Amino acid sequence: MFSDPAFFRLILAHPNRHNYDLGSLQYVGVGATSVQPDFLRMLETELHIGRTGQEYGLTESGNFLTSSLYVDHNDNRRHTSLGRCLPHIELKIVNNDGTTLPIGSEGEIWARGYSIMRGYYNDPEQTIEAINNSGWLRTGDIATMDEEGYLFFVGRKKDMIIQSGLNIYPLEIERAIYEHPSVAEVHVFGIPDPLMDEVYLCLIFSSLAWNNIGHIHWEPWIPQIFTHILRSFSLPIGKMQMSLEEYNPIVSTSTKWIIAMIGNGSSCLQYLRDLLIAMKSFYHPSNTGAFQKDLVEFILGLAQNFVDRVHLERTSRPVWFFAPLESYRLTEQDITDFVNCMKDYAFISIFNKDYTEEAAKTCKYLSILRPELIIPSIVEKHFSSIDSMIEPHRFTSIMTCLTHIARQIVQQTSAYSQGQIYVLPLLMSVLPGIDLNDLEKTSVTLEFLDTILMLITCVDCSSAVNIRNDLTEKIREKVIDFVSGVCLSSRARDIASGLVQALVKGNPVETLKYLMPKTCESIENILNHSESTILLTDYKGDIELTWYLILFAELVHARGDALMIYKPMIMSVFRQCIHFINKNSYETIAHAVEHLLESLTHVYPIDYRLTVENIDEPFVDFLPIRAWGQYVDFDKLQVQFHIPNDDEIDFACEFVNTFIYPELTLLNEKGLKISNDERLRSLTIIQSIAVGCFRMIPRIESEQIQNL
Repeated sequence: MFSDPAFFRLILAHPNRHNYDLGSLQYVGVGATSVQPDFLRMLETELHIGRTGQEYGLTESGNFLTSSLYVDHNDNRRHTSLGRCLPHIELKIVNNDGTTLPIGSEGEIWARGYSIMRGYYNDPEQTIEAINNSGWLRTGDIATMDEEGYLFFVGRKKDMIIQSGLNIYPLEIERAIYEHPSVAEVHVFGIPDPLMDEVYLCLIFSSLAWNNIGHIHWEPWIPQIFTHILRSFSLPIGKMQMSLEEYNPIVSTSTKWIIAMIGNGSSCLQYLRDLLIAMKSFYHPSNTGAFQKDLVEFILGLAQNFVDRVHLERTSRPVWFFAPLESYRLTEQDITDFVNCMKDYAFISIFNKDYTEEAAKTCKYLSILRPELIIPSIVEKHFSSIDSMIEPHRFTSIMTCLTHIARQIVQQTSAYSQGQIYVLPLLMSVLPGIDLNDLEKTSVTLEFLDTILMLITCVDCSSAVNIRNDLTEKIREKVIDFVSGVCLSSRARDIASGLVQALVKGNPVETLKYLMPKTCESIENILNHSESTILLTDYKGDIELTWYLILFAELVHARGDALMIYKPMIMSVFRQCIHFINKNSYETIAHAVEHLLESLTHVYPIDYRLTVENIDEPFVDFLPIRAWGQYVDFDKLQVQFHIPNDDEIDFACEFVNTFIYPELTLLNEKGLKISNDERLRSLTIIQSIAVGCFRMIPRIESEQIQNL
């Protein structure tokens, strides 16, 4: 057997492996990555394998180049080397110039033989780089060879770390670390960076601080640490310390270090406050440059790591690698001070056009910690952006942020429940964001509505509290006017059709009641005011008609029993539109066919609520607002499914009989005479009917099929 080490580690770790007889495994070759000799010996001992060894090869070599399986059983090189080259294979060790090196020298492995590839497919440049004129394959692997031809792997040429002129191979470090008895697995890698040692030290100290909170006294070093962090930002002042266009590892790793030092009266939070004050002007959106990416990601990393630390310290299931001293655990005051320290910079960054998403995530993490300090300010900014719609970016930025903190807004907790009073005003205020002239504004508005409505239970609570009960009607009117009153551009159709999908899924009866008659009537009006022969042969199609057909296709995807009362309307639309030759039109009709038959014949869930409470109970027993934004115990969910009834099956059968046989007859009798477009239209309709009613087709072994 041959596989990589991970496969055999899974076997070794399997709790029931002793219940199986692995005695038939006599030879095991391990490859694909470097292997420690002790691991091979453990395989032989634990799995009772007769012989193990390493095998070496590449995809480009077509087969293994070397194997140590056949080395003498008592020879230590069976475990420590890659073995010797196989028959009809040549190997040599060369330097960067391709000159063959003497025995024992370290260099690149070159291979030649019958199994070596001819080249990369359709890539002559890469082929020339990989194989020279003499047929030698440059493997890119560094190794040494002894006097008997045994190959000893050193590392990948590309993995080599060059630091201050010194070549460092990760495998050498891995082998040294692996010698420690407490190390089960190790991987060493290099990070290209002009700061060299400083980056590696930052990575090490961040992990060290995080895993040893309270065990290391950082206080004397905090001023120096923050000085280094400030220097790591590429701020356009004075003499810039460095220029990092894409990735600043010190900024990204120092956030965990900072959060780990907070607590037990540490001055770290005060130094963080001073650091942010010093950089505050650079957070303003009017200051543009590569440095802003580091600034926004810095506060995001701080907020995310702080939430992680709070969670790890207060979880009911502690983990072994995170055990801070009790006196260093974060207090409620520490959390409040941290949020107050961070919030202004998160609010400023929301309006940064390039990094709005990162700023919104920062606000989300801060609102998890202290919603009362974050939510009111963001809602206030939202209402001010509504009053000034001449700056659409402010509106879209705030909407993005509101979407991220939606759960904290609607959730009722012992510490904060006032966010729920914003829900109705927010739902009303965002409706102007559905703007046909601004796709981005419409998109973020619909995303916010979708997020909010996924978190709350939508029922009429007017009898529970003395408030207006016309919100649902206003939203319905706004949405219906939006999707059915105009002909949308192709860019906005996907958004609008997605909105209809959500409405059909959430409340199919009411959605069909308001939209199906109006849609069918609009299609009828267009057909009545146009010559049928023109529509049937027009290859350009009618834009308005295509939109209503898209809307119709989404509506017939509603629950099967809800569609039954609209059967005459549905059949009428199909009879008039199924022969349209325009590609957009007949493909839309094909989607409608498939959706209708799936709705009538398939089994699918019909209740998507995540709340397990009965929303029909009296309000004295259950008030739905209490369940807003709460997390769900999925073990208690009771999913309801749509099961097709006899009427739905009859409707589906009637539909198939009505439309598939004329198409089959057309292809059989006139298949060679009709145009390619007409033939493709017919085949598309037949395919959609077949896919849609697939669940109705008996199994191949059933009597119905065998008796045909």
